[in-house]
Amino acid sequence: MRNRIWAIVPVKPLYHAKSRLAAVLDTAQRQALVVALLRHTLSVLAQVDELATVLVVSADPVVCTMGRTSGARILREDRAPGLNASLNEAGDFASAGGAAGVLIIPADLPRLRPESIA
Repeated sequence: MRNRIWAIVPVKPLYHAKSRLAAVLDTAQRQALVVALLRHTLSVLAQVDELATVLVVSADPVVCTMGRTSGARILREDRAPGLNASLNEAGDFASAGGAAGVLIIPADLPRLRPESIA
């Protein structure tokens, strides 16, 4: 029987991407960085058999498309309630979907490996 643990990946809209790097990277570079990191994170999570579901939470249409393409479920957060409110909503969504527990995984972990999650 497959585990009932869900990974929740919250992602800000790309136009807010890595704003602290604005002094060294322009907007397009920061967005490309976030996309590359998210792609890596989703790829790693897809390899973890112990996860029942990966849930991407974002208001950004590009991020939502990336999540769908990777096989993740999507919770589109259009109200911009902030990280804590989004995570609470995602936790409720996961619970209603049968999750026994959740892992909150940041989208920007460049050294993330499947064995770290397992």
